[in-house]
Amino acid sequence: MKPGKRPLLDTLMKSISIGGIYFYWVIMLYLFFTRDFETKIYLFKTGVVGLVAVFIAKMLGKVFYLPRPFVLEKFTPLYPHRPDSSFPSDHVTGAFTLSLGILKISWELGVVCLAYAVLLSFSRVYAGHHYWRDIAGGALLGWGVLILFEKILLFY
Repeated sequence: MKPGKRPLLDTLMKSISIGGIYFYWVIMLYLFFTRDFETKIYLFKTGVVGLVAVFIAKMLGKVFYLPRPFVLEKFTPLYPHRPDSSFPSDHVTGAFTLSLGILKISWELGVVCLAYAVLLSFSRVYAGHHYWRDIAGGALLGWGVLILFEKILLFY
C-alpha cells in the first residue's frame, strides 16, 4: 500500500512516525518526576543507552547502504525524508531500546511503549521510509544494545 491515498490513515501514520521520540521522552519525564532517586538514575542510563543505540544504527547505515523504499521503487513518500540508508531504522532502534528500559521500571507503561513501538514500526513502513528488514534490524539492535550494556558492561 503506497501512502497518499487515504487521508485519515495518512495523517495518523505521519503523526505516529514523526512524534515517536516525543512519546518516549514524555513517558520518561513522567516516570522521572513520579519515582524515587534510583529510578531516576535508571532512566538516565536508559536514555544514554538509547542514544548509543541510535548512534550505532546511524553508523551501520553509513557502512551498509540500503536504499529506502521510496528511492528504490520511485514513489513519493508520505512526507519528505533524506534518501540515506534505510537499514536499520533509527526510529525503531530508539523506540525499542527505550521501551524495553521503561518496561523494567513499569510493566504497564512498558507494555504501552512497546505497543507504540509496534505502531511506529508500521508507520515507518507505511510512510515509505523503511522495509520490514529495517524494522527488524532496528528492533534487534535496540534490544541487543540494551542487553550489552546491562549484562556485559554491567551499566545498570
